[in-house]
Amino acid sequence: MIKIISRFSVMVSFLFIFGCATISGNGKQEIRFDTRQAGLTLNDNKGKYVCDLPCTLTMDGNSSRFFVAKGDGYKSKMVSVDISKNAASRADIFITPTLIDGFTGADVNLDNYIFVELEINE
Repeated sequence: MIKIISRFSVMVSFLFIFGCATISGNGKQEIRFDTRQAGLTLNDNKGKYVCDLPCTLTMDGNSSRFFVAKGDGYKSKMVSVDISKNAASRADIFITPTLIDGFTGADVNLDNYIFVELEINE
């Protein structure tokens, strides 16, 4: 009986210190940026090159979610990654796990597929 209480206490303490979403491993997420158009690049919101489209990026909830898609002969376009609340973070009943989930980005689910299509520049 004491062993069961001890294990339960350790589990409750663990959840009190660490966030439920962080424990579930939601921190890093793969996001696929796809296109049917050739020669497009993805740049961060400051204009720095990120990748050639199509590509897959590993991001977390704290990563910048705003990009610019560019290509010769096309109009540039802002591309953003939509987010939703991670259901596991709803189990955080204390402030410490809520803060930890926020710091690790685990409290956010990122849209895992972004289709990019640019307008032809006339």
